[in-house]
Amino acid sequence: MDPYADVNDGDERADARRLPRFARGWRHERVDGALALVHEQTGERLVEVDETCAPIRVTEEGLRVLRRIEDTWPQAPRDAETVAVLAGEDRPLRYLLLARLVADGAPPPQLFHVLPWELVTRLAEQIQATLRGPSAVPDVRLRHWFAPAGSRFTAALDQLAAGLRAGDATVSRVGATSLCARLPELEVARVPVATREALSRLLRDLPRRDPLLSHLASRGASRLLDAGVGEGPVRVQATLAPAADTHGLRRMSYRLRRDPFAVEAVVTSSEVLELSVTARLDPGLADYVAATYGVVVARVDVGPRTYLIPMGRRADDLSGALPVRLPPREFDVDLTLPAIGGFEVAMLGEEDLLPSLPAGLSRPALRLWRELAAGLPADHALHSLLGRLSGNVL
Repeated sequence: MDPYADVNDGDERADARRLPRFARGWRHERVDGALALVHEQTGERLVEVDETCAPIRVTEEGLRVLRRIEDTWPQAPRDAETVAVLAGEDRPLRYLLLARLVADGAPPPQLFHVLPWELVTRLAEQIQATLRGPSAVPDVRLRHWFAPAGSRFTAALDQLAAGLRAGDATVSRVGATSLCARLPELEVARVPVATREALSRLLRDLPRRDPLLSHLASRGASRLLDAGVGEGPVRVQATLAPAADTHGLRRMSYRLRRDPFAVEAVVTSSEVLELSVTARLDPGLADYVAATYGVVVARVDVGPRTYLIPMGRRADDLSGALPVRLPPREFDVDLTLPAIGGFEVAMLGEEDLLPSLPAGLSRPALRLWRELAAGLPADHALHSLLGRLSGNVL
């Protein structure tokens, strides 16, 4: 093998499966312990390499399993023997195999168990120990190995750990928030039981530091262990029942509790839905919330749309309100996403913000939005949106 030869003929992003040159006549072989493509007629050999250009190692048994998978591609076997053999192969081989199977088909959940989940288990345990008290900082890096499993929750774990290593409470808070947001998107059967248990224990510890994660952390922990997810959304009727007195504004209130948040949705006869959110924090935690979130922004689901509601602080209480157009038919109200702060708002574009900035926004709400905008770059979309609203507030 020539260590100075071109990789992918100079195009490091090229995928052999998409190149006409490799359309036929090639088969995987083991060359000097590395995985290679060998042309059946010419004998030409090309070694597969990882992202560092190091040869991908493979055992004879692993090669046999790989060939069996290729013979039925993209239908992948689900037997325990296949999983056991692949689990013993090098990480790059396991990662690339799963990434390619996901791109081309729908591999069975148990095949994802070949990924190095012991790293996730160990990092979850390290983070939990650090959150509970003085401890060695987390030193495991998950990197990209788990991307095929979906939901990007391991990137959130890495961010949480990075914040703890750096002593940056905001970065670790954002990582914890992202973890609670992304885990519901995970197909839990893809994760081995031992790792799910470690993640569940970590989730149940997160609210000790950040009470705003209480409901979603608990819900995620239960889901990881197949223990159910608790109460569902509140169903809201978009039309009010006829009243004897048709004069004046008629209202119907619906309430939703997601500890520590309480949401009230008021349907009015003026076709406005009045949303309000409150949260009571335990003494001593409000300062942590203020330091790591800045302005807390609740995310309230109204049917398929999610509205952003900035919340002002008074002592240990948070509250915010938003009037929006009433949907034309019945709809659900829920909190399925964790609250965010200025760090996450900076990542949002005009299309994300516009629905939550109606013309009838109150002056207290506008002040909170301006407080958020003060910490954002001058070219952020929120500045121009607030400029349009400045002359049209209640």
